[in-house]
Amino acid sequence: MSGLLNAIFFKIMISIMLLAFVAIQINWGDVGGSIEHISGWVLGGSFMCLVMQTLVLGGRWHLIVNTGRVRMSYRKSLEVTFAALIANLLFLTSISGLAVRIALTVRHKVSLLFALGASLIDRLMTVLALLILAAIFMPFATEFMGQEIIVMGASLFGTIVALLLGLFALSKTKYGAFLQSSRKTAATIKYMQSIFVRPVLFSSIVSVSLVAQLLYFGSVHILLNASGAEISFVQLLTVLPMIALISSLPIGIGGWGVREGAFVYGLGLLGVGIEQAFIVSIQVGLLGLVSAIMVGLPTWLMQERKQDTKQVTRK
Repeated sequence: MSGLLNAIFFKIMISIMLLAFVAIQINWGDVGGSIEHISGWVLGGSFMCLVMQTLVLGGRWHLIVNTGRVRMSYRKSLEVTFAALIANLLFLTSISGLAVRIALTVRHKVSLLFALGASLIDRLMTVLALLILAAIFMPFATEFMGQEIIVMGASLFGTIVALLLGLFALSKTKYGAFLQSSRKTAATIKYMQSIFVRPVLFSSIVSVSLVAQLLYFGSVHILLNASGAEISFVQLLTVLPMIALISSLPIGIGGWGVREGAFVYGLGLLGVGIEQAFIVSIQVGLLGLVSAIMVGLPTWLMQERKQDTKQVTRK
């Protein structure tokens, strides 16, 4: 328990330090100019993009989880997706969203190992979609940034290498040896591999993942242009996949601090001011939380009421 508390404290300190580092570089007198043109229509448009993104992600989970024996309706898949999103944004551990997704999936009579494998596939598909978008749009960056594309490419490559080295290091520990020797783990890995060898299913999941990320990027684009930055959508796509990858690293609390630093650095390559990038990052984080609560909570309550009604009817 003390190890978990230490990890939480460490993550809180990282988020605070990163936010403080960005905050001390901001000219707060210019912040008002970055938000004075933001209207309810702007926030509403960005909000709807985030809601639609989660609806699409619910469809992705529906595709993944229904490859097993137990069928899950889209409504239940959406309930699981919203709950996992809220956990990622609110709770203090980086695996909270994964844990909530697994727990709710098991609650619907799906086996624990299958739920674990499906949840890992869901995470991997997000990373894969971001890598695909980065590979597609990074060549356009030379037109907007020149030699700075080398810095961005090196950052993206470094992130991937760090993740691979982390997995390799884990495999060499006693925990890695245990996982490799476990028949249950082998069964989970086998299920995950089966997704990648089914072309139609795999391409469908990847396509849905790409649409979900583009909706998120659309939300950012709406807020960024409203702040006064004249950045085209193609320009934005040259840096946002990298920003999203870095923001997803589990080194802070709910992405706070890490996301702000990534936005300031990445959008700065396009000439966006620190104040504008910081304000947009904060808005994206808050709108994502609000969209998850406002849409996800009613979905969950409707499902709970339906289950209670069934139980009363049976009695």
